[in-house]
Amino acid sequence: MRWRASRPQLKRGPLGCADFMFPPFTPTTAPALALELGGLALAADGLRLLIPAWRSTRWESVSGRIVASQPVSGPGSVPRGRGTALVWDPGVVYEYVVDGAKYRSQRVSFRGHWPTAAGALRVARRYQIGDTVTVWYNPIDHERSVLIPGAGLANYVQVATGLVLFGIGLIINPRPLGAA
Repeated sequence: MRWRASRPQLKRGPLGCADFMFPPFTPTTAPALALELGGLALAADGLRLLIPAWRSTRWESVSGRIVASQPVSGPGSVPRGRGTALVWDPGVVYEYVVDGAKYRSQRVSFRGHWPTAAGALRVARRYQIGDTVTVWYNPIDHERSVLIPGAGLANYVQVATGLVLFGIGLIINPRPLGAA
């Protein structure tokens, strides 16, 4: 009798292929995957503004002056799509001096505003030309600054909504692609 070394064999399905190569594609796989990817994208986009918003609470402050405050409209690109949409910007521009260098910026906060005429006008009314304001600037990159440091409710809601959508996708189809 001849001795043969035993080798582990792949478990074969009824059609002869390994079961793990082609996971079952259920009717919920595509919607679940769309929710998971969309949720992750939404949460990542929210973190893109939330992290600098947190950091801005530790920035240095200096006195500045409003040099322009007039809402402006223009075409804005549609994120992850085609075409443009009419968006409004508060048009608030301020100057400040750090270490003898003069800087100009127009970022009011990382909280964002509703890009409508009413939203832009509401922000512009708060800052009148010639007003003295406190400017919070990045101590490493003096060109990055805000008038209102910190995060707003919308920052947290966006991240939370993305994570909830991701969770719903996992609940709909808890088996990841490739799981046996």
